[in-house]
Amino acid sequence: MSQEQVASANTAENQTLEGSPPLEKLPTRFEIELEFIQSLANIPYLTYTLTQPSSPGGPPRWRDPAFIEYLKYLQYWMHPPYCQCVVYPNSLAVLQLLLELMERGTSMDPSAPDSIPRLLHSRGHILSEQMTERWAKTD
Repeated sequence: MSQEQVASANTAENQTLEGSPPLEKLPTRFEIELEFIQSLANIPYLTYTLTQPSSPGGPPRWRDPAFIEYLKYLQYWMHPPYCQCVVYPNSLAVLQLLLELMERGTSMDPSAPDSIPRLLHSRGHILSEQMTERWAKTD
């Protein structure tokens, strides 16, 4: 078998039936979650995401119990060693703020996602201090 045939066979083996990329090139759960956590640092994107329905005709994402549970699950990123992988640590402060907002549930003002920048400005220093204290414990 020639080198070209071997390369072709290897490529064919690594492709799924639909022709998607080889499995080893797909992102891991760790990478997907890290990317999502870090996207929380982008406040305009976050506000847009929270106001979009989880499903067609459904409630906005910030009122979706499944989304709230996902954010609760992601809390492990706030602790070592995971928090040490986060490039934008303010995203962890945003995660904490989101969880606090969403605990209030449906009693929240419908414009709650729009208030996130103001809340970050008023509470950001407290959240940053808490984050610094957590990181100091790892030394």
